[in-house]
This record gives sequence, C-alpha cells and structure tokens, in this order.
Amino acid sequence: MKTTHLLFTVLLVSIFGLFNTSSAQYKQWNAGFEGGPSATFTVGNDAVDLDTKPNFGFLVGIFGQYNFNNTYSLKLAANYQQKGSKLEISQPDSAGFSYVQDGKLKLDYITIPLLFRGEFGSTSSLKFFANAGPYIGILLTNKTTLDANSTTNQPERVTDNTDSTKSTDFGITAGIGLQFSVAKSTLLTFEVRDDIGLTNISDYTSGGSTKTNSLSLIVGLSFGLGTPSSTRK
Repeated sequence: MKTTHLLFTVLLVSIFGLFNTSSAQYKQWNAGFEGGPSATFTVGNDAVDLDTKPNFGFLVGIFGQYNFNNTYSLKLAANYQQKGSKLEISQPDSAGFSYVQDGKLKLDYITIPLLFRGEFGSTSSLKFFANAGPYIGILLTNKTTLDANSTTNQPERVTDNTDSTKSTDFGITAGIGLQFSVAKSTLLTFEVRDDIGLTNISDYTSGGSTKTNSLSLIVGLSFGLGTPSSTRK
C-alpha cells in the first residue's frame, strides 16, 4: 500500500511536469552521495510474520543522475544497505514451559536502484520530487544472532546463513522528498524511500518465502556537472 501511494505520487509529478512550460537552466549530470537510517522488516510466511519484529539498519552510497531536462531525470545508485529484523521466538524449555528467545537477523547488501525521477517547484531553490524504479540487491552476508538467555543458561550464538540465502534480491523502490539549493550547483535532499523485496531470498524450498522490506530516511548531497543547458519544461 505504501509503495502504491508513492508510485501514484510519481505519476502526479510527471503529469504536473507536462503542463509546466517555464524556461529554466539545468546541469545535464549530477553526482553525489546519500545515506540515512532505515526501519527494516522481513515478511512472507507465517513463521517469519510471527517470530520477527521491525529492526533498525541504514544505507549509505553514491549515485549518478542524468537530467533529460529540468523536470525529468534517471538516477543510478550503489548503496551499502543493512536489512533484516528482530527475532522474538517463542519456544519450550526442558521443563515444558515456554520462553521467548530474542535475537536479530542481519542481512548486508550492495543495492543498486535505477530510479525515474520527476520534480517540480515554484522556485529553483526549493523543489519537491518523487522517484521510483527497480532495484537489485547483491548479498554480502546473512547472520542470525540469538541473545544470551539466563533462563536456559545459553550463551550468545551467531549463525552464518549466507550460503542458504539467495545471492540476489530483486524489488521495487519508490520515494518522495524535498530538494534545496545550498550553493551554486550544489543540492541538499531529504527523502523517504520504501524498498519492497519481490523475491524469496531463502534457498529452502519448504516453509514458505522470506522477503525483505525497508523504509529509509535519506539525506543526500548532489553536485551539478557539466555546462548548464537551457530548456522549456
């Protein structure tokens, strides 16, 4: 539902741009870096939905952006991104009483989103934007940590599940945000971005699917490159 709303916003921005015919200058290329905290989830089957809760991660990376004109652009990024969830697993002890085993599932990815972007605004110093497109995630590690438990006298345990996790994750990403001009050819952006995994990341054939999801608050700094061009949006 959140992704549907963000994609609808992108469509509205695109329609608005078709009717905005003011003349403006723009740099054909932008490059920069971005990063920020994320609320991360895993979803997809009854066990995952029952035993997991949202966790916190982050993303940080670089991007390049080709500007078709002053409204539309195409952005390619490469980010280091943490995904996963908290674990709250209810299970019985040796006496038959149930207890909750806490822990976390931590997935490290290099994610590469390709975003179509539209922007609008009444001034060149402040604009709104929306972007959406596909992404691919390249798995680095998948580790499960179970916290030490005094009830069962168990120490902390870390399990590496990288080999039982698919090496790639595919999905859709969409975001909306604000863009500020802070200096000549330098832009500061604030964006809320939602990454929805569409593929089962687990290599196990039984037990249902496991998919990733993350909602990020991203701060970016962008630098215009090349000679300014003039267009009518």
